[in-house]
Amino acid sequence: MSQSDRFRFEYNPGVLQYGAGCVDSLSAELERLGSERALVVSGSTVGTTPAVIEPVTDGLGTKLAGVFAETTPEKRLQTAYDGLEAMEEADADVLVSLGGGSSLDVAKVISVLAADDRDPQAVGAEFGETGTISVPSGSVPPIVVVPTTLAGADLSTVAGVTASPESGLVERPVSGGISDPRLMPRATFYDPVLFATTPKQILAASAMNGFDKGIETIYARNATPITDATAVRGLKLLEGGLRQLNEQSVSEKALEPVAQGLLLVQYGISRPGETTLSIIHAFGHALTRSSAVQQGAMHGIIAPHVLSYL
Repeated sequence: MSQSDRFRFEYNPGVLQYGAGCVDSLSAELERLGSERALVVSGSTVGTTPAVIEPVTDGLGTKLAGVFAETTPEKRLQTAYDGLEAMEEADADVLVSLGGGSSLDVAKVISVLAADDRDPQAVGAEFGETGTISVPSGSVPPIVVVPTTLAGADLSTVAGVTASPESGLVERPVSGGISDPRLMPRATFYDPVLFATTPKQILAASAMNGFDKGIETIYARNATPITDATAVRGLKLLEGGLRQLNEQSVSEKALEPVAQGLLLVQYGISRPGETTLSIIHAFGHALTRSSAVQQGAMHGIIAPHVLSYL
């Protein structure tokens, strides 16, 4: 074995569950985590759509402590503080993110704030100055994820967050993020039944966000045989599944290979101190901050040009 063949792979993605109706195991999974009271974190549409929210609340059973359905695509710090208040009022000890990447990001920020004893002004001052929020030492409340879009933000240790002067927390608009291995979800549930509740237009746009994670993982400098295998297999499933989905109506059956592919392309992309994401995501995140374009759609526009450049 040559020096160039050597690699070290450290990755702890938590429990992964896949299958139609798998959210009915939520209560049992929380029991294994030692968690008793769950606050569901979602956007208003997801939180008020029975076909989405009810399977999750039913799966949680007596462990459901409340629902915070106020997240938005802007992932505002003030929203996270509102979520923290809801968490404290519900006496919750675990957060269940339901929906897309924005809800998961807000849930992660809530988890960090729950472990932070500083007042909001101090946290806002740090965020305004550095663009990030330091994660306190010790444990943070665990996060469980039930995705309903194909953005592929689930198996990650990072989260985006923004703040505006109107919140009283910062003096100027700030967009940044947080990162810590403890923010990796402790369990993720890929349920094709819930993916099928999302409108086709949203699924299609978010799918390019997930698809590009697999593409970037293959050409990443820190690629490994493990991530090559999962990315290639995931991309094949996504290619066939998304073509099929384009020709059919949204259904549980049509989304099965897509959900499997989404899981695989994410595997190993967010590891302690490193990521496989690079040019596509860098341009995509930067351009969507100044343009009203869905991030996945922007990635789809950028990807051919990046691949041509490489």
